[in-house]
Amino acid sequence: MVVLEIEGDSLNQNNILSYLKRVRSLFSYVADSSDKLLRDLASIIPSKHMIFPCDIIDLRNFLIQDRIVSSNPILLFSNQFAEKYLRDYSLFLVLDASKVGVENHKYGGLQINFCEELDITKLIVRIIVNEPVASGSFDHVKNIVQEFGLGVECLVSNSVPGISFPNKRLSQVITPKIAQRNIGKKSDLLLSPKEKNI
Repeated sequence: MVVLEIEGDSLNQNNILSYLKRVRSLFSYVADSSDKLLRDLASIIPSKHMIFPCDIIDLRNFLIQDRIVSSNPILLFSNQFAEKYLRDYSLFLVLDASKVGVENHKYGGLQINFCEELDITKLIVRIIVNEPVASGSFDHVKNIVQEFGLGVECLVSNSVPGISFPNKRLSQVITPKIAQRNIGKKSDLLLSPKEKNI
């Protein structure tokens, strides 16, 4: 049995994998390539701002309660790890992990917080809307944030290879300009009559 050293403490590898298995995007990775998953996590330098992945309905519930309520422990991930492994969530809540204030362990791009709730009002830095999954939801998320008086910025991540940097201007300004440049240009690709009609 492998034991992982985590900032002076040690956690059983099976415990960490059982925590990761609870995250819907990670279940198949834990089952199929757990060693690679752990190596990827270990290779990431921990950062102050960490990601809690969720869906839009979760955000509303968290804001109603002023806290993230989840199963113990609550896992936070680095942005680098979230961009690679957690892309099927519609939102990334960016939290100041240094202010969590509960017992936690860090392992590279993972922070394991031993609690069932975190005060969102003290921790949240920004909200990133994962545009490929939550297509067209940016305004809805922004309205929710305004409705609850949460003074944080909302950004869009468009996850285009080479441009997958969370920036509202990238996804809402530059992308349409790129599309406009291609309007009216002939394609070198030969299309069937059916494809041309489309």
